[in-house]
Amino acid sequence: MKFKIPTVLKASEILDKGFRRASKISTDSRYRRERRSENISKVTSAGSTISAKLRQYVKAFPSSDQVPPFYFDLIDLQVGMGEMKHSLGALDWAAKRIDAVVNEAVKDIKRCHESGEMAAIQKRTYGRISSIMSRVEKDLDYLNRARDLLKKMPDIEMDLPTVVIAGHPNVGKSTIIKKLSTAKPEVASYPFTTQEIFMGVMEFDRSRIQILDTPGLFLRPDEDRNLVELEAVAALRHLATLVVFVLDPTEYCGYSWEDQLGLLKSITEIFDRPTLVVMNKADMGVPEGRSFEGALLVSGETGEGLEEVEEAIKKALAEIPTEAAPEPWAGED
Repeated sequence: MKFKIPTVLKASEILDKGFRRASKISTDSRYRRERRSENISKVTSAGSTISAKLRQYVKAFPSSDQVPPFYFDLIDLQVGMGEMKHSLGALDWAAKRIDAVVNEAVKDIKRCHESGEMAAIQKRTYGRISSIMSRVEKDLDYLNRARDLLKKMPDIEMDLPTVVIAGHPNVGKSTIIKKLSTAKPEVASYPFTTQEIFMGVMEFDRSRIQILDTPGLFLRPDEDRNLVELEAVAALRHLATLVVFVLDPTEYCGYSWEDQLGLLKSITEIFDRPTLVVMNKADMGVPEGRSFEGALLVSGETGEGLEEVEEAIKKALAEIPTEAAPEPWAGED
């Protein structure tokens, strides 16, 4: 899902746009009727240009009933669904208020007999419109920042099988997904490299499978998690058809073997998704006593064992009953 939202202009820029368009309207003002027509056209043009721009933003931003649960959680985490709804409501109010001010001005101009009075009504109307726009200036600024964040969200196809790669930071998740799919995550030898969700695609027998690299998790309750951890939780909760959990038996990731096994146990219990366990960094050797039944031994660095991982993913997805997978989101009725 891609959010196609236009750049949100500042209040002063929207006002300039409306007043500049109105200033281009000109009639033969030798006659009172023409002067009246010109004043009416100017306030109408300015008001409709500005209110139309506000309504464009209201329509472009997603509402809570227009997005799948995963995106709802992601928007709420990054932007704040309540704050976004409040700001969009403020823009809708401003558009309606501007329309009302313009309608009132048109009626007043129609009753005028002096050109000076008509010009004064036009000037006063511009002032009232400017005052209304000043009241939503902060909402426009907020929505522009929200728009930038929405544009960076991963484009997930909700009807495709989705493999979510999970584990502690620095266990090699990004290296593995880079080898398995088309995703191009940043790979580095320090924790917290993945600050957002990366998506790639795997091809199996003419079928497409999404594979997501998520931020590293810790063994702690949701209320203690940071933003990037909660993004990973949202992917596990709403998207995962299959979880590939990556362990680092060398502990070079900076987290103990016991902590990693504890996180694996927590994820399998909480999310109840089929889980494929992968032990990474096989090229560095596996210390004695660190094993996990059924785990695949791989090296994301050299590619060793990744073909077996691909086959295991394919087999696991084929064995998952349709009713056990996350239900595709079809939108609201």
